[in-house]
Amino acid sequence: MRVCESKLSSHRRGQFSELAPRRPRVSKPWNSRPALAGNAHKKTPASTKITNVGVQRGQTPVVYPQIKFTFTIIIKDFTDLGAYKSVKVILTRFEKEHLIKREIDGLYSKPEYSEFLQEFVAIPIDDIAIQLAKKFAWHISPTGNTALNKLKLSTQVPAHYVYLSDGPYREYDINGTKLEFKHTNNKMISTLSDKSNTLVQALKSLGQENFNEQVKETIRQQFSKQDILLILKETQYVTSWIYECIKDIANFNIEGKLLRKEL
Repeated sequence: MRVCESKLSSHRRGQFSELAPRRPRVSKPWNSRPALAGNAHKKTPASTKITNVGVQRGQTPVVYPQIKFTFTIIIKDFTDLGAYKSVKVILTRFEKEHLIKREIDGLYSKPEYSEFLQEFVAIPIDDIAIQLAKKFAWHISPTGNTALNKLKLSTQVPAHYVYLSDGPYREYDINGTKLEFKHTNNKMISTLSDKSNTLVQALKSLGQENFNEQVKETIRQQFSKQDILLILKETQYVTSWIYECIKDIANFNIEGKLLRKEL
């Protein structure tokens, strides 16, 4: 127990470096607002130039408000360091110390405060869904409005997130937002990649009659050339009209060249 706590504490000091190596350290309560830098409210001098490596020598640095990313963890992320129950006890202690926030049983987060928005950044529901799928060894895919929103085919933010799963039916309440996993017997969900599953479910929810040039262009912007090529190969045996839509999407990349010629 002590060995496990020592190792996990070192992760805390390093702010879970293996999971989020570029994120801030977990050293202050998650719900404590960071103090603004003394000159954060000042306007940027015209002579100040900020590059990727910082401010040029001899010039006054300026701190810009920015959004700090959040991250989520589950108990099993640390079971290589100790027994499951030991890790759970330690994470529970960190929660009581407000170093991390418990979202649901066995899943924790470290929200960050946005100086720009002047509020804590909410944990994306999709991140929580992915962590739950990892925890229970499920294959999942967004469906309905959740899939449409993920591919920017719908601008409406869902109040109810729905995922297909090869696991049992589950329903969660995440800070007032409903997260639902619906069981499916479709074996395709476990054979396709996440991107292929998302596109197939989005097209299915959209319907063949609503598939048009604007939809095709929006979808193309969400995927790289390599992504579309992979999706085209993986989805050959899905419903015929959906595969025809995917072939239509794959006809052009951002340079206007035929992708299918490269297969």
